[in-house]
Amino acid sequence: MRDFAVFTIVQDEREWLPTWCDYYLRHLDSWDLYVLDHDSVDGSTEGIGGNVVPVHRSETFDHAWLKGTVESFQRFLLQSYRCVLFAEADEIVAPDPRCFAGGLRRYVEEAFLPSQHTAVHCWGKEVYHQRDEPDLDDLRPILSQRRCYGDRAAYNKPLLSKVPLDWTFGFHGATQVVLPSDPPLLLLHLHRADRRRCLRRHRARAGRRFADDGPLGCQHRITEEAEVTAWFDDLDFSLQPVPEDWVRIV
Repeated sequence: MRDFAVFTIVQDEREWLPTWCDYYLRHLDSWDLYVLDHDSVDGSTEGIGGNVVPVHRSETFDHAWLKGTVESFQRFLLQSYRCVLFAEADEIVAPDPRCFAGGLRRYVEEAFLPSQHTAVHCWGKEVYHQRDEPDLDDLRPILSQRRCYGDRAAYNKPLLSKVPLDWTFGFHGATQVVLPSDPPLLLLHLHRADRRRCLRRHRARAGRRFADDGPLGCQHRITEEAEVTAWFDDLDFSLQPVPEDWVRIV
């Protein structure tokens, strides 16, 4: 068996999928990276350097379908890999370099696989674009361009596992007991890392047929600029300086 695989599921994710692929391909071989492509039409999954697996559903953000599709593919990968990491297109999972040097592959090989843990929670951090900061420059590391982040308990997600998981909707929890990672495994959430990208991403979803899931994922249905801006700035977390050691992560 191979040590580990990483996968995501996307639909027209041109804003963050290139960043996601660039990051994870620094830590594993291209044949161990998988992108479930939910009927993308924007070309974002072409030439990504990993495996693209088509999946189909007429509705967007059907959380029951997303959960079932991700769980089934995780179970499939675990037949060939000792552990599997699932991360959405705006999620960068990395060991905290202040506690563990060497990056994600070494973390998996030296900290997670030898441990007794069957799965671990990542520690959620929301990277935040303040109004006086410029738009992201793709030629520079993201965390060198953002001063602040916030702790987000909602993003303490169980994403790295040696066993099949039964996730809750949104992948924020699992029915199994999943322990916090030690040393800390960060989940850097990039949804608010760039205002312009965020607005473009929301607007690109305007024509989709959303599943009627009530409040679940309701932020993704906001498409008007004023509403997106209001949501962007309505913070339910305190801002903290991004540690200098994090700059090299992404």
